[in-house]
Amino acid sequence: MSNHINEILFALTDAEVEFIVGGGVAAVLHGVERVTLDIDLALDMEPANVEKFLQVMHKLRLQPRVPVLARDLMSREAVRRMIAEKGAMVFSFVDFARPLRHVDIFLQDNLSFEELSTGAGKIVIEHRAIKIMGIGKLLETKRAITPLREKDLMTLNNSKNCRAKVKNRKSEIKTSAEFERALAQCKPEDFDGHTEFYRLTHEQRLEWLCEAATFVYEFKGKANPAIRNRPRQRD
Repeated sequence: MSNHINEILFALTDAEVEFIVGGGVAAVLHGVERVTLDIDLALDMEPANVEKFLQVMHKLRLQPRVPVLARDLMSREAVRRMIAEKGAMVFSFVDFARPLRHVDIFLQDNLSFEELSTGAGKIVIEHRAIKIMGIGKLLETKRAITPLREKDLMTLNNSKNCRAKVKNRKSEIKTSAEFERALAQCKPEDFDGHTEFYRLTHEQRLEWLCEAATFVYEFKGKANPAIRNRPRQRD
């Protein structure tokens, strides 16, 4: 299965776009087992960086979800008007042929690139360094949502459980050298996949999210024909 999350994050990283991963994808990377159908990003809004971002979106065939010019994202005045007149919280890009390829750019000041840079973490996937929203800031934004949505409560609760498990790992019995040698010879198919989520690597967490999001999207489409049969926007 093609991993649409890696595809987008890798393309942005390779193009040297400055961004920070937030929202549900950041929660998953922090070890929270939850599903999200889009990629939330805090983008450095300097014109040169936005230009590189837009080039990647064009290359990946992602276009604005609403009938607004993509280049309006480069205008601070246009962004302010989106917020003031439309109540916009994000600027969305989507592939109408493959809607799971969906990117939301934060527009609010409290979720700006500068704001999230403080406390941001960094992970490395396939030799690419990717910045992610710090767990403290992530939980702070979830607690500020009124009313709390079910998925936000899930993030808060799962995060507490995850941190408790990670803390308890310090007291676990250390494995022997013989066990480590035997484990190194095992293949992925030797295991049945029943692994605690917080123990997965960042790569495995994103792979899980990709498959889970695909399942949820396809299930919704089968349950609601209006979603499956909705017209696609023309290029």
